[in-house]
Amino acid sequence: MIDLLSLGFVQRAFLTGLALSLPASLLGMFLILRRFSMVGDGLAHVSFATVALGLLVGTQPFLLSLPLVIAASLLLLFLVERRGAYGDAAVGMISGAAVALGVVLASVAGGFNVDLFAYLFGSILTVTWGEVWTSLLWAGVVVAGIVVWYRPLFMVTYDPEFAQVQGLRVRRYERALMVATAVTVVLGIRLVGVLLISSLIVFPASCAFLLRKGFAVTLTVTALVGVAGVVIGMTASLAWNLPTGPAIVLAYALVFLLLALIPLLHRAVRSRS
Repeated sequence: MIDLLSLGFVQRAFLTGLALSLPASLLGMFLILRRFSMVGDGLAHVSFATVALGLLVGTQPFLLSLPLVIAASLLLLFLVERRGAYGDAAVGMISGAAVALGVVLASVAGGFNVDLFAYLFGSILTVTWGEVWTSLLWAGVVVAGIVVWYRPLFMVTYDPEFAQVQGLRVRRYERALMVATAVTVVLGIRLVGVLLISSLIVFPASCAFLLRKGFAVTLTVTALVGVAGVVIGMTASLAWNLPTGPAIVLAYALVFLLLALIPLLHRAVRSRS
């Protein structure tokens, strides 16, 4: 294992995974608290269609996916806000249509080739140094943004009506959250793939919520779980020759299961004593 860590492609993979785990997990906490978690899944499905389109027209999928997924994030936000109870249904319909479009485009392009499968399930072991630096830069932007605008983000997340009364432009923060999520989804495709990127966003915060702590502590734990899941998953992937993306998601699932079982075991021990 130590020998593997000396390899350049393994180092690039770890750096990219650790970098992208921070914005994905931190943004996921805000999405869940604002009941926007379905939006992350919807953007993942939209990104599949954009990747298939990029491969069809012979364009770098990243360059095509980024503006289209950002536009889709703002559209999904509009539907969730304006359609109320029907917002989730609208997100579901757009997600389904995007997947169907992606399959059709892939079929026209000649089927599910190696390139498309790499985007579906992730190919983090093939990232370049340019992608590493892009991921590190984006992680720094998201973390810095949360630190600088921590208080307004806290208010907008927990009580948007009160935040509006206090003069905060709630919709501006929500749009920023959606755009940041869209960028994270597009970058994260290289880590775990289109099919699993929403898990990278939802799992860490869901694990942290099990501890039932305050906002700041939960945010910190979310980031720690995000990083830990990537380390555990990638280590298992290299040690046992497993697919990297699924291994990372399974690591998150294992952490969630352990955190969910701890209170049950604690109560069982107390009842016996």
